[in-house]
Amino acid sequence: MTATEQDQSVKDRPNYLRFGLGQIFVLFFVLAILAALIAPRIRTAYRSVQIDRRSRQLEATYRDLDAAVRNGNAGLAKAAIEAGADPNMKRGESYLRGCIERGHLEVMALLLSAGADLETNERLQGGLTAGGPPLFAAIVAPQPTTTRLNMLKMLIDAGADPLITIGGRSGMSHAVKEGNTQIADLLRKHGLDYGPREMVAFNRLDEVRPIVEQNPEILRQRFSPIYGTDPGLGPTLLGTALWHGHREIAYFLVGGRAQMGVREGSSSNTVHRAEKGGAPDWQGRLVSDGVGVDPLATRQDRPLLDCVWHASPEVVSALIESGADVNAQRFDGKTSLHLAASRNRSRIVQLILDAGADPSLTDRDGKTAADVAAPAIVELLR
Repeated sequence: MTATEQDQSVKDRPNYLRFGLGQIFVLFFVLAILAALIAPRIRTAYRSVQIDRRSRQLEATYRDLDAAVRNGNAGLAKAAIEAGADPNMKRGESYLRGCIERGHLEVMALLLSAGADLETNERLQGGLTAGGPPLFAAIVAPQPTTTRLNMLKMLIDAGADPLITIGGRSGMSHAVKEGNTQIADLLRKHGLDYGPREMVAFNRLDEVRPIVEQNPEILRQRFSPIYGTDPGLGPTLLGTALWHGHREIAYFLVGGRAQMGVREGSSSNTVHRAEKGGAPDWQGRLVSDGVGVDPLATRQDRPLLDCVWHASPEVVSALIESGADVNAQRFDGKTSLHLAASRNRSRIVQLILDAGADPSLTDRDGKTAADVAAPAIVELLR
């Protein structure tokens, strides 16, 4: 092949690398369509990866905050909050509530500064039926008084309303139930009502004396109940004094002609109240003045049945000596022996047996006291 023919052959060979403008436009158009189809999937996959990563990070911060609240680790709590943990996340109980129950003040301060909810309403451990906000939880927390006072001050400084009421009960109602004078004084400084009921509950004879002397009719007055009760059956001042075991105030009130045999709430009278306050001398006095030792309550919880759970042997003995029926059965058929045996109260069981209790009596489930007793009590019953 001549040189001319070779040149011509090269010229005639197609050049696949040579594009016209039209071809370039088509190529870019196809690529744009492909990108439009693929890009959303890439973005979705990327977002999914990012969300999953963020979710794992947040879950780790919440685990850290859980651990910080349980263990009182302020450093770990601070790191978790800075990493994005929400102080108001609830897993059974709020983080703030967890700190209050455990008395972890430093972690509690961090949660408050991060915006922890001051109004969330939760059921309280050992509190009143209605439950309440963190302020109420601090009042009834199982912590020393000094710790509870510090928690209350922190909550109020952070904006908690000390005047809040839940279910008709205020913080003062919880303080009365607890019988804690220092907490009541703090709440009093913040404007909560502090009337004759509170004066008696906190053993302030010097404050209640002039009120009673000026208005003796107040001895017949009914005050707001701590627990729910039928209308018109709230506690009297005498009932309140007996409930809290304040003997000096009780003697003063009786000297002012307080009624001794009235009902105190839906299911108790003054004998119940004296039993609650651990005043065996008052039980005897009430009985000698004609107050029945076995008044049937709404649930047939007579004073003896009501006190074998928690009262001292002296209180139980005083009721028995006053004529309490040791074989009386309440609404579910349980006797005082059933109740004392189920609580493993060996001294009380012995007192009741010595007074003639019948261990063969059964409750409505057909169980005797031995059936619900601890092994040591079973031997005693036999």
